[in-house]
Amino acid sequence: TGSGLVSSPEATEACANEILARLQRSTRPIIICGRLLHQKHVPFVESLARQVGCPVAVMSDAKGIYDEASTEFIGVSWGALSSPSVEAITDAADLQICIGAQVHDFNTVAFTMLHTPEKRIEINESGTMVSFRGTYFNVLGGDILETLAFACGARSSGNSVVPQKSALLDDYKRLTAANSLRRTIGAVGPMGGGARLRLVDIQREVQTLLNRQTASCLIVDTGDALFWAPQLELASSACSFHSQMGYASIGWSI
Repeated sequence: TGSGLVSSPEATEACANEILARLQRSTRPIIICGRLLHQKHVPFVESLARQVGCPVAVMSDAKGIYDEASTEFIGVSWGALSSPSVEAITDAADLQICIGAQVHDFNTVAFTMLHTPEKRIEINESGTMVSFRGTYFNVLGGDILETLAFACGARSSGNSVVPQKSALLDDYKRLTAANSLRRTIGAVGPMGGGARLRLVDIQREVQTLLNRQTASCLIVDTGDALFWAPQLELASSACSFHSQMGYASIGWSI
């Protein structure tokens, strides 16, 4: 890494074995990505999620870091402001693998204490915490993700140590079968002559642009857009998302 830090091979193996054991015991795991997940490590997360078959959500400050067209992506995890059905799915998980996630009052809508540490694994670049049992400070996030992806990716050769865990993703698909955000926004008809401009009209037009994949970057300033814009769907992994910092601009425009 650029910092010059190196993981301990022994600690990496011990940490990976503990996480894999937790995955084996789990029946409804979920992966939650935060803004500290490095882009170069996303392929490891994608491989892990697809091999395990679990859903992937992103925190509000990590919108755009994961390909939203992938079958395992379910939306934004943001407490009561989560994408449709995501809060229920996240709460129903018996194991939350949080990667690069910073949990604070803003990105949990002031309910940080509702996160159950007993069912969380936190993987960050500077170390990995396996539930409340302890932290591996000498295991870098990228190294443990690569190790986990390799271990679970051995399925094709019949050597995978973790069977498919798709129950939670199947539940999400059932819950949202008739509730796609893109279809909901697209179902609103065009404005009539003299009609007032409504928020839903703005949402529909922005979503239409994103669906055409003509937008390469969606920039969200402060105000109520900070809350509804993360619910828009990025139709292409080439489309990035950037929002104002949590303390906003206090009146200063872009």
